[in-house]
Amino acid sequence: MRQAGLAIFAAVAVVAGSAHDTAAQQKVLRHVQHAYFVYDQPISRDEQGQARPQMVESYNKSADGKAYRFTLRAGLRFNDGTPVRAVDAVASIKRWALFEMGNVARRG
Repeated sequence: MRQAGLAIFAAVAVVAGSAHDTAAQQKVLRHVQHAYFVYDQPISRDEQGQARPQMVESYNKSADGKAYRFTLRAGLRFNDGTPVRAVDAVASIKRWALFEMGNVARRG
């Protein structure tokens, strides 16, 4: 039984190793933003790349175009059942903004 387990492990290791070698030869880096596909966003993008409200019921822009006011949809909840509040959305937006600013700075 133990030898069968070792044989299976060895076969998997060989297959995984050859797949790794193939991937290394192709030199293709694929990056997927997992969180973007799993978690709701205030505004997301559709298949054509157009911005569409997801958690947001409505929004408007100030006359000078420097401020936006978002109204969240009613009934939004976290996975533990607690309601999503505006302060939660603001905290997430601030965190994402800092992350994006860091990415822009690194890109130069």
